[in-house]
Amino acid sequence: MVKRHDALVPLSKEHFSHLVFAKRLREGKPEKIESNWPDNSDEKKLILQTKEYFTVDMLHHFELEEQEVFPIYKMYIEEGSPEKQLLNFILEHHQIVKQKIQSIDPLQGKELINKLKEIGTDIEEHIRKEERQLYEDIQKKIPTDELIEIGKLLQEKSLLKCSNYL
Repeated sequence: MVKRHDALVPLSKEHFSHLVFAKRLREGKPEKIESNWPDNSDEKKLILQTKEYFTVDMLHHFELEEQEVFPIYKMYIEEGSPEKQLLNFILEHHQIVKQKIQSIDPLQGKELINKLKEIGTDIEEHIRKEERQLYEDIQKKIPTDELIEIGKLLQEKSLLKCSNYL
């Protein structure tokens, strides 16, 4: 793996927090480390905290990617190329994850826990694909001067508000 360009580091740091979120969704409250994640028996709090973390932190992250990074990246990839297909997949997956999070309200018991595990797996796979494939290509294709400008914007706008939930 190539070293992450400084411009993309703020998004990669957010990815780390999102991977912890994905792990909480898959595994629940950890036993051996201190965590503010609710126990699976507190379903209302579990749903509330899942939706709040996603809405505040992950949607903000998606917006940064979609508004600040991807439009510039699109200028350097060809229509129909594998890179364009990967970008389209990532954008579609943003919507899929959003829909799945929105669908958890009426769920209870094992159905809720299974859905959270599914969402956690989806989020982890999504982040791995972005980090290992998409970001690698972004930092190869976008010229350094443009990456530096993107990095300045991301540095100003990147912030995790709910990481203390994890």
